[in-house]
Order: sequence, then C-alpha cells, then structure tokens
Amino acid sequence: MAAYLKNLNFEQLQAVQSQARIIQVVAGPGTGKTKTLIARAIWLLVAQQVKSSDIVIITFTQKAAQEIQERLQADLFFNQAGAKLPFIGTFHAFAAQINSKQKSIKNIASHVIKQAFVQGILAKSFSSKDFPRFSAKKLLNLISLQKTNSSQIVKKFPSLDQNKIKILTRLYNQKLIQNGLLDYDDLLIKALKIVKNRNSLSAQSLTFQYLFIDEFQDTNVIQYQLIKELHNTKQLKIFTIGDPLQAIYGFRGASDRIFFQFRQDFPQCQQIALQTNYRSTKKILQLAYSIFNQRHYPKSQLAQKTKPRIVRCYNNKAQAEFIQKNIEQTMGGVDLLAGSTNAYEQFGYSFADFAVIYRYHSQAAVLKKIFNRAGIPYQITGGHAFWLHSQVQFLIKIFQFYRNNDDRFFIELIQNRFCPLSSKLKAKLITGFIQISSNQKSLLQKIKKQLETKQQNQLNSKQKQSLKKFLSGLNKVLKFSRKQKLAEFAEFCLVTFPLLTSQQKPEQVSALEQFKQALLAFGSIKQDLEKFLNYYADLQQRDFYDPNAQKVTLTTMHAVKGLEFSYVFILDLQEFIFNQIPSESHISLDNDEEKRLLFTAITRAKNQLDLLYFAKTAQAKIASQLTKFFTPNSYQHLLDPQTQRIKSKIKQKKARQSQQKLF
Repeated sequence: MAAYLKNLNFEQLQAVQSQARIIQVVAGPGTGKTKTLIARAIWLLVAQQVKSSDIVIITFTQKAAQEIQERLQADLFFNQAGAKLPFIGTFHAFAAQINSKQKSIKNIASHVIKQAFVQGILAKSFSSKDFPRFSAKKLLNLISLQKTNSSQIVKKFPSLDQNKIKILTRLYNQKLIQNGLLDYDDLLIKALKIVKNRNSLSAQSLTFQYLFIDEFQDTNVIQYQLIKELHNTKQLKIFTIGDPLQAIYGFRGASDRIFFQFRQDFPQCQQIALQTNYRSTKKILQLAYSIFNQRHYPKSQLAQKTKPRIVRCYNNKAQAEFIQKNIEQTMGGVDLLAGSTNAYEQFGYSFADFAVIYRYHSQAAVLKKIFNRAGIPYQITGGHAFWLHSQVQFLIKIFQFYRNNDDRFFIELIQNRFCPLSSKLKAKLITGFIQISSNQKSLLQKIKKQLETKQQNQLNSKQKQSLKKFLSGLNKVLKFSRKQKLAEFAEFCLVTFPLLTSQQKPEQVSALEQFKQALLAFGSIKQDLEKFLNYYADLQQRDFYDPNAQKVTLTTMHAVKGLEFSYVFILDLQEFIFNQIPSESHISLDNDEEKRLLFTAITRAKNQLDLLYFAKTAQAKIASQLTKFFTPNSYQHLLDPQTQRIKSKIKQKKARQSQQKLF
C-alpha cells in the first residue's frame, strides 16, 4: 500500500479511493477532513495519473488554501518528485480565473474604497435612522447578502426596511460601475453568467474534470449555483467534504440546508461519513452531540482522562477567577511568567494549550482584568485583537507605505481614524485617487502637484495647511534610516504623528504597548521589515491567532473554528445571555445556528472542558439557568460540586438580607 494511504482508517480510505462521480463526505470535527481531502488529491494525481490541470480544489479562506497547498506539496514531493499542484484557492480566486479572459473585467475595489463608497452614500441619500448603529463594514456585509442571497435578508434582518436595503445596494453598484470597479460578489455573479453561456470561449476554456469543495457547509446560494452550472456544462466529478453541524456563517449567506440540498440535486452521489474522532475524548463528544439529541457520533481514539464539567459561578467575576485558578493549578502552581517552559516539561501544559471561548468579545472584559492582575499572558483573536486598534493600524500602514510607495497603502493610511486630516479632506483625496486609478502618477504625486497649482477646484487654505503638515510628517518618516530597528521606527512615527491623547482608553494604550513589544522580536528595517509584514499578513489569515505564541487564547465561537486546544473554557452559557443577540445588531436569532456555534466551540476541546454560567447579574433579578440547548439528562452527571457551594452561598446571602430587613 502506498505511504499516503497507510495511515487512513476504513472510511477515509473509502472516500479517497471511491470511483463514484459524485461524492459527499460528512467529516465531523477531528475526523481528519483535510487529511482525507489531500489523500484523495494525491491518489488521483499519483495512482490514477490525473493531470494537475484537471483538478480544482476550492476552499473558503486563503489560510485553508495555503495549508492544503503546503501539505499537498510536501506529500506529493515525497510520493512523486516534480509533480505539479492543481489549482487551490477560494471561490473568489476561482471566479477570478474564470473571468480572466474577459476583456470587460475591471479592477477589484479595495475594502477601504468600498467603505468610502458606503459612507458617502449614507451621508447623501439616507438619514441616521435608516441604518442605526450600522458600521460601514456591517453595511457591506448586508449589501453582499442582498447581492448573493437576497431571500435571507427578511429572515435575518426583519427590523430593517427591505426597500432601503435594495436602494443602498443599487447606489453602491452604481458607484462601482462609475469608477470602473468590481467587488468580490461581482466576480461570482459574472463567473456564473459565463458558465451558464456554455457556447462562450471562456466557458469552453475550462478544461478541468475534478472539483473538490472543502468545508462544503459554508457554501452560499450563488456559490452552489456555480457548482451546479459547472456540473451541467462539463459533467464534472465532484468531491465535497464538510460537516452540516458546523454551519455557522449564516450572516454571510451560508446555509446548512445546501448540504442536504446537494443530495437531492445529485441523487446518484455516494455518501460517506467519517466515523473516528482523533481530537476529543468520548465524554466531550457525547456532550457536544447531545445538543442535537444524537446518540450516534464518531468514536474517540483518545484515552479518557477527565470528564467535562458544568460549573455555576456566582457572577461573571467568579467565572474569571475560576478560570484563572484552574489555569494556575493545571500549570502546577508555578511562577507563571518565569516557569511556563518548566510547567510544560513537568505537567504537560503550556499557556498555548488553553482557550477561553465566548459568544461576543464584550464578555471577556472582566476576564482580561483578572488575567492582567494575575500575570497570565493572553492573545485575542478576530476583530478585537490589539493589531486592529486604530493606532496600531495607522503604524502598520506607515510601515507598508514605507516599504512600498503604493496608492493602496496611502489611501488606507489617510482613511485611518488617527490620520490628522478632516473627513471632508479625506473624501476629496479618495475621490482623486479613484479618478486617477488608470493614471500612471501616484496619488501622492498628484496631491503634491495640486498643492503647487492654482486651479479653481483647489483646496481651501485650511485644508492646504493641514495637508502640508501631514505630508511633511510623512516625508520625515519616509526618510527614516533603514539601519534603525523596527521598534525605534515605531517610536519615531509616534512622535511624528502623536497617537496618544489624554482621553485615550486603557485598551488603546495597551494595544500600542503590545504592538511595540511584538516589534522587539525583529531587528532593523533593512533586515526585518519584510519579515514583520509577512508575519502580520500571516496573522491576518489566521484571524490574528498566533499558534506559536505562549499565551492563553481568548476568542469568539465564530473565530475559533478550525482550531483545537487541550483545555477549553466556554463562558456565559446561561440562558438569558447565550440565547440573546445584542439589540443593535438587528439580526433575527437562529436557534439552530446558535446550537451549531456551541457545538463547534465544544469540539475544539481535546482533553478537558469546562462550561461556565453564573447565577446573577446586576441587570437580572432572577437566578439564571443553563442554556436549554442541553437537556438535564445530558449534563446532570457533569455538574461540578462547586455548583452546590454556589447555591448555598446564594441562600445564605438571601437569609442575611431578610434578617437585616427586620432591624
């Protein structure tokens, strides 16, 4: 048996060597999904002598595409030196390839430009009451949903005026067209039109025969339509793999229903379920699948050491302290910062083995304070990572512009909240950038020239003065010596463009300090600027999760997908918090997706799992209950003895309060 087949179990081997034209593999968490996909690709290339150009592998993130590419390349080199890789990329990258031979295809609008369009449309055509508390980023997600899966708009955003969403989308599309731009949704829409027109040269030029779709449960309507049209045109051999119980991206238009629709649309498909879990213990899997009342689930290959605990704390501070103490005890009670390495050698755990998962980042506020006080290092993934604070982003854009004098980085720099230019002036500069998108001159050159000329549409004196001051500072930064260290460069930028004020929030000050601390690992600009920016780009792909950082990971349920940890804590599983979405989100709650979110979070745990909820909050006058997603039979035996102590404390407190009322 070939080396790449030896470590496969029966179901994995069945999926890899199947001769069926249409295959759907159900791969639950920890069952070797990526391993199976890669092994099938190698089997086709090596054993079946399929050309690499005949295979297309579609993923949902660039990070996943990169991982598959690296692993496939390593295995292919071992099995067949010199073998070429097939196409591996996201749906959008694949759509761009389909569109590549179309002369009418234009430039893709950057995120900054799209945000500027939306902000301009809002200011000109809508009132503040139309889309309250909606950032430009959220509105772009709304527009994307309207363009790709409009039937979901009413369901997911019932409180919004549907007609105004359509108007917003129409005005946004007009802006794109006026400026000769496309967005990523347009790539998919145009690719679908090309494939539907089977007689077109672009459609006929698609010669591949095998289509792989990874994480199939994340497919949205237009992506699924593209898959079906490709099959109708070319009679493709399709291999899909994923898990409908991990469909958690409904806000992007994805739906677990597409997973089951596939079986109806392709009744001849062979269905294979991977039955062995290599990540989590049996008790963890049992609890996870009980959310869906499923008694049958993949069998665990891990030895049972502990069972999950359900812990009821008195309040959110008690939750945080419980986590702190358990991390310290698991690490062996050592001096945490000084003894992390020794703790790993003695007790088998490092900070990187722990994760705290919650629904919303706001739930981690108390936890961060407790960790800071205890000296427990942590990293925050997703939208609340320190890397995404405005001041840090301003410095990173300067770094990028310093390396490459490019319009894209300049426009992102001036769009930053801490760029010392007025919003009106920024809007003028952005408009100028878009208008010269086909001009050979850079935006910076055009601005400098505009400051020297006396045209009728010139900037007013106040704007000119502000712009000259900003450009003077930027010029000083660009002349900074490349022999200096990156940390010194950051300090120089901070002095040139003061980013700290007396009204600065503690987390903003902390973000800058963490950024400067991160730079200490790098040397001079000449040697390490490129290395640092590559490191940052890699972190972006991973939602700012650094797998090499010796830190506890704090993350939301959405951002944790694809990761795994030895010890997982899940916060705030009380009914009145977990099953309630913030009112300002305007999103209708989908209980099924909330269940899948909790399932995804639980199955990140390998050996130990603590589910926490607390008795009361200042806002809640009644005692809380564990989320109803668990039935009493599924968790009664997992209740931690501390729960009884908490109940006793609550009763004692009520008794004291009643006695005090007598006097």
